[in-house]
Amino acid sequence: MAKTPKPVATRENGGLVDQRGIPHTFEFTPGPDGGSEYKLRGIPTWFWRRVRAKARRDKRSVRSVVLSLLQDWIDEQQPVPPVHR
Repeated sequence: MAKTPKPVATRENGGLVDQRGIPHTFEFTPGPDGGSEYKLRGIPTWFWRRVRAKARRDKRSVRSVVLSLLQDWIDEQQPVPPVHR
């Protein structure tokens, strides 16, 4: 029986899919310095388990969910306060 070929990552197909079927996109790729690693601490275990379970059900990585939420948050249109000199 022939093996199914692994998906190839391209910008056209939105990235690659890992063995669990969770897509990884090119939308947020590390810069030339390799990017930075950030860690969140103090997240309750019960909450993190629910986050991971929902991401799996939605076939998304937690990273892509967090980055999408952060992108939406910084893209919100808010009035710019005047600069006092």
